[in-house]
Amino acid sequence: MRNLKRIGFIGQGKLARGLSALFHESYPNAEIQVWSRSDINKPLKYWSTNTPMRDMDVDLLILAVNDSEIASVARQLAEHTLNAKLVIHCSGNLGVDALSPLASQDCALAAVHPAFSFTGAPVKRTDFAGATVCVESLRGHQPFLEALFSPFAAKLIFSEHISRAQYHAASVMASNLLVGLSHAAQDLAMESGMTAEHAAGLVNSLMLNTLQNIQSSSAKEALTGPIKRGDIATIEKHLAALEAKPEVRNVYTSLSTLISELAHDNNATAQQLRELLAK
Repeated sequence: MRNLKRIGFIGQGKLARGLSALFHESYPNAEIQVWSRSDINKPLKYWSTNTPMRDMDVDLLILAVNDSEIASVARQLAEHTLNAKLVIHCSGNLGVDALSPLASQDCALAAVHPAFSFTGAPVKRTDFAGATVCVESLRGHQPFLEALFSPFAAKLIFSEHISRAQYHAASVMASNLLVGLSHAAQDLAMESGMTAEHAAGLVNSLMLNTLQNIQSSSAKEALTGPIKRGDIATIEKHLAALEAKPEVRNVYTSLSTLISELAHDNNATAQQLRELLAK
């Protein structure tokens, strides 16, 4: 894919900014252009000259828009004759059938979800290396897609037999909900009397350490703390301390119930913990 000459993006949010920087680094000789998702005939200047979509000849077209907009954008694109070799959308929740309005076009179609947290900052290949990319292609084209993403050192998973909703829920739990857990833990630490700086340091270092332990062994092996020990007295103190924060308490009890089963294989200790956490 080193002969990739023109790359087009529709969308201008965090995903488009991050991916366009990644493609720019990986394909430095390629012309990259970004169009507004609100009107694909009104181009935005990026690294190339402004060109209306109807006149744009791209090798790769990436739809970096919200899930709810993908089908609409695909229908708009279907009104033009596309010269793209490949058109992809980047939703984790939708399959390649979201691009079905383009099925009559002479190009490959794929759903390509990079399981990566795009914050809007430029993404470098060193940042992206090792990230999982979940791919579903309407007409195969596996070698073509593997070649396209090979400069990124990503892990491609071809997902024709994967439930997209469950896969995406897992991704959200591992990324977005982790942010919520961090926020709740830092708030709780500050309520204990810690400064914001110390609370952030506590939570960030613990999360990083735990993730490293999971990566080097497994979730079960990485588990420590009162649930692992079956320390009823300590857990009772935690629950009492969280009485005034019902939403955080619900998170604590739900996750504690899950890890009690992981730690104790549904034995008597797990049952005792479930009964305590259900109160």
